[in-house]
Amino acid sequence: MQNFDFNKALKAIQAGKPITGTDGVLAPLIK
Repeated sequence: MQNFDFNKALKAIQAGKPITGTDGVLAPLIK
């Protein structure tokens, strides 16, 4: 599994980025 930066993900979610999907915030966790 890749190194997942939770704080970075939180900021991305707050910025309105998609959470799931190919370019979503959680994509590194799903792959």
